[in-house]
Amino acid sequence: MPLTDPAGPAGSPSPSVREDPRTAIPGKAGEGSRRYGCPIADAVVVLGCRPSARLRRRLDCGIRLLQGGAAPLLVLSGGGDGPVPEAEIMRHMALDGGVPAAALLVEPGSRDTVENARETARLLRSRGARSVVLVSDRVHLPRAALLFRFAGLRLAGCVGVPPPSIRREIGAAIHECVKLPGSVARALLGAGWRRSSMRRFAQLRAGSEAGEAVPRQQGDARREAATQQKRPGDAHAGSEQSHRRR
Repeated sequence: MPLTDPAGPAGSPSPSVREDPRTAIPGKAGEGSRRYGCPIADAVVVLGCRPSARLRRRLDCGIRLLQGGAAPLLVLSGGGDGPVPEAEIMRHMALDGGVPAAALLVEPGSRDTVENARETARLLRSRGARSVVLVSDRVHLPRAALLFRFAGLRLAGCVGVPPPSIRREIGAAIHECVKLPGSVARALLGAGWRRSSMRRFAQLRAGSEAGEAVPRQQGDARREAATQQKRPGDAHAGSEQSHRRR
């Protein structure tokens, strides 16, 4: 269901925001700046792109969700190829827009959507957070949402910002179709490697604990044997003492 986002930056047209119907944030048309009675996610995640009006539209959408109470944190994710990470550019823009620094988390190391998902999940897990509202371009959202799920995050909602023209949207859709197979393969391999590493760690830990248990058991057995040997001697000494008394 399309939502019309009111009031962008001064002098700029109001961008249209469309939600993914599969994971849409509940609301009526025209409620792009609605207030939420309680947070619906642990964080709003804005995915970066090259500095442009497109980046500004994504960030503005994320800020409105944060200010509307959709989540207590705004995660800005993206490194990019430029000298300044996309996430840092968004952070400065958000601070200039009045967002408190305590509400911002920056993930500046990722270079693509697969890494966006992986590094954001790692950042949020360190804070005990799992659920997100994902913000990106509309045609980018299906692939991004899939990769974020593979990374172990729960999607409470997705909000997509459409390109300014149908030609741009067609070009972006073709790009997404080309990128999807490789992204899924990388995400699955990464998830499999993490699961394998966790299993290996568990096995090593179990083996270490078992190795520590064996010497303890052997020591207990030796002490028990020594105790058993001592008891007959004690009994003999007691018998001699009893005989002397007589």
